Amino acid sequence: MKNLRMIWLLGLILVLMLSGCANSPKQASTSKTEANDPKNRKVAVKMDEILKGKAGKYAGDRYDKKKVEQELDKIPKNASDKEVFNSIVDLIGEDFRPEKKSYDEFDTSYSRVGSKPGDNTKMPNMKEKNLAILLDSSGSMSSRVSGGQKMEVAKAAVQQFVSKAPKDTNVSLTAYGHKGSNSKADKKISCSAVEEVYPLKQMDKKQFESALTPLKPTGWTPLASAIKQARESFANKGNAKAENVVFVVSDGLETCGGDPVKEAKKLAKAHIKATVNIIGFDVNNEEQQTLQEVAEAGGGTYFTAQSKEDLKEYFYKQYLELEDKWRQYNEANLGKNMDDENQKSGQLLKLSGSVDKKKINESDRFTEAINYMLNRKEYKKLDMYKFERRDSLNKYFLDRYSKTSDNIHNNSDKSSDKLKEDVKKGFDTVEKNRRDQ
Repeated sequence: MKNLRMIWLLGLILVLMLSGCANSPKQASTSKTEANDPKNRKVAVKMDEILKGKAGKYAGDRYDKKKVEQELDKIPKNASDKEVFNSIVDLIGEDFRPEKKSYDEFDTSYSRVGSKPGDNTKMPNMKEKNLAILLDSSGSMSSRVSGGQKMEVAKAAVQQFVSKAPKDTNVSLTAYGHKGSNSKADKKISCSAVEEVYPLKQMDKKQFESALTPLKPTGWTPLASAIKQARESFANKGNAKAENVVFVVSDGLETCGGDPVKEAKKLAKAHIKATVNIIGFDVNNEEQQTLQEVAEAGGGTYFTAQSKEDLKEYFYKQYLELEDKWRQYNEANLGKNMDDENQKSGQLLKLSGSVDKKKINESDRFTEAINYMLNRKEYKKLDMYKFERRDSLNKYFLDRYSKTSDNIHNNSDKSSDKLKEDVKKGFDTVEKNRRDQ
């Protein structure tokens, strides 16, 4: 008997448990349905409630006046003003969440094109700069020109030039013909003397000076081998997207049997492309013509210097080029800044127009629906709810528009001011470097 009671009790508990589990989803579903019932929701007139709702069944392009009226006829006559208004929202209320998201994600920032000339800040798509100096250390560089010994004048000019290079520039120094002597007995030693005394890396003034200072005018002129060395250095340590530039300072022709024109062409056409610029220092007409051919083959320029002042003038022109780059940078970014501001303002007006269209459509349709309901029964609060909802939308989106518009114009002003500041600093730096020469 006791066993039968125990079995019956366990069976009852099991039935109750299964019954509870079976009813749980239904209860959850019922709770959710009750929460969505128009009579249980807050009236959708404040922005927090408005932005919770999806688009109504007949909102936007789906609007059909007759179908809306048929749905309105289904509303119980004893429904409250709140219930009726929420039902109208469910039918024809617009979804303003996409416009809110567009305002949330609206980009009011400004960017620039290109990189600041001489800037040490790496920017997207900014080219790496590699600068190779090839210094003729042959015996003829011991001759004197106006301003001193050619070798010493050249070294001073090179040191001054590279010390003013942009901070992110990689620099190398290769000496050629700096060993042996200019006698036939030492030709083999001297012609094989091509040495990268300062490897390609970011500029360190003290280390560069330590590599440059000991160089003396010594032997023959293996110019072709020096250009080949530059190509190999770029290939090993550079990259295909870098801006590679070679500066050759020489006072004469190739004397070791090489072909500098051929090597310059190879360098210009290599996957690590580079331009070869040559400064012919105190050269005669024949030497000038040949060195010019080398520069042209390397896609670069040739300049003749007969004195210390000429050499300074050459590097002075490099500063003028940098100054011109600053002007171009300024003009390009001022123009972009104005274009961006106009574009952003246009996008904002388009967004505002989209919001206004939705608000007007909704308000007009709400008026029709409310008038239709008022023909059935007197509702005291429907118009009030409509105006309150409209005012909430107007205030919210006007505030979003004003703040976004202010950010567009304020950020444009800040971007322009920062550009002017950067350009002024750039010009000041170029001018200081020019005076320091």
